[in-house]
Amino acid sequence: KIIAVHNNEDYSLDNYLPGHDLAADARALHVNKQHFFRNFYLVTQKKDYKRLSQLKFNSILQAAKATDDGSLSVFLASTHYINVEAGYDQLAAQIKMLRRA
Repeated sequence: KIIAVHNNEDYSLDNYLPGHDLAADARALHVNKQHFFRNFYLVTQKKDYKRLSQLKFNSILQAAKATDDGSLSVFLASTHYINVEAGYDQLAAQIKMLRRA
């Protein structure tokens, strides 16, 4: 399993909502409004998506044919890959997410 960690300022779960720029790159999307919208997992395996969604984390299952923008998740699409995204100043939340990844 490969776990990546990334902090973001402009990128969020909202980018994957229907009608937004990355909507086609999400096969499934779980939104928990109790969590900050910049804190989410982007995963390539359905079992990870299900597990993290059941734990009530914001989660995205990447589409099999996601846009190749040079992202590691696209390169490792057929691999067990979990990207832990968090907003700046979200260290405590990101550590909690890493423990669950």
